Amino acid sequence: MINAAALLEISHESLYEHVFAAHTEHRPCAHQHLGYVDKSADKINVCLPRAGVDLSVQQLLLSLSSGTQLSSTGFICWQTALYFADWAVAFAPCPLAAVLHKDSVVLELGAGVSAVLAAVVGPRVGHYVASDQAHLLKLMKQNFRANVVSQRYDSNTCAKDRDHAPRRLDAAAKWSQIDFVALDWEGPGPGTRRFAELTGRPHADVVVACDTIYNSYLIAPFLACMALAMCEHTVAVVAMQLRDEAITEEFLERALQAGLRVFQVRDEHLTPELIEGFAVYCFRKRKAEGQAEGTCGEHIRGGHIWGDVV
Repeated sequence: MINAAALLEISHESLYEHVFAAHTEHRPCAHQHLGYVDKSADKINVCLPRAGVDLSVQQLLLSLSSGTQLSSTGFICWQTALYFADWAVAFAPCPLAAVLHKDSVVLELGAGVSAVLAAVVGPRVGHYVASDQAHLLKLMKQNFRANVVSQRYDSNTCAKDRDHAPRRLDAAAKWSQIDFVALDWEGPGPGTRRFAELTGRPHADVVVACDTIYNSYLIAPFLACMALAMCEHTVAVVAMQLRDEAITEEFLERALQAGLRVFQVRDEHLTPELIEGFAVYCFRKRKAEGQAEGTCGEHIRGGHIWGDVV
């Protein structure tokens, strides 16, 4: 259960004040540009300083700017994913340790080709499913294989390099399961069904997304897709770069209108990098009236009880 003290709930009444304060107090520094890491080369080397992890990420700059239907911001590496990964695995005040554990099923929306979270967070949880549009998956898997921090995982969707894979000496030892799924927010049916096939369940314990909200057009399909992956016990965590005040306001307002509870992760639980130009939000579905205990509203898995965030 996420520590309620790490979160501040946002209501319809406090929304506008929150957005103004966030964009004022979390003003980005000049070197953030639009939020990309490096657009000067197809292959870049990046570091997660707290986690002590070095990554080599293959980008596809030509496809980013091709102007075709297959052009996508997902073809390059974005700062938000790096800062989020370093925060989630190596920053003690981060509240996500309570939900990112060996019994949790995690779905990432809009993972992009960098596969940073799959490579760094994936081996820490029970089952991690990274998703994005189909034409991004090949390079996503390539980057994942190159950077995954532990080879002690299984996968039904990404072949392992047998030369580097450790032998599984103890058949009872629990390894992480890490998979990759094509999931289009505007037509999520096939992707959500594939998620259910792989995990054996229709909903995730945790949904994560980094820098997926940057224009108004994306908001409605993203929220609809996120809601499909959630039930009352699910925690959705969205990290976003604060570029446009109107986009931030519309995103949070639509989430509230959709019946979601919206929480801001307080600054004292964020790294300095995530405070400067970024915000992290948590979302929960409201319990249905008359929700029985021990059902989806209080889901019991592996000895853990998932209650309300607050």
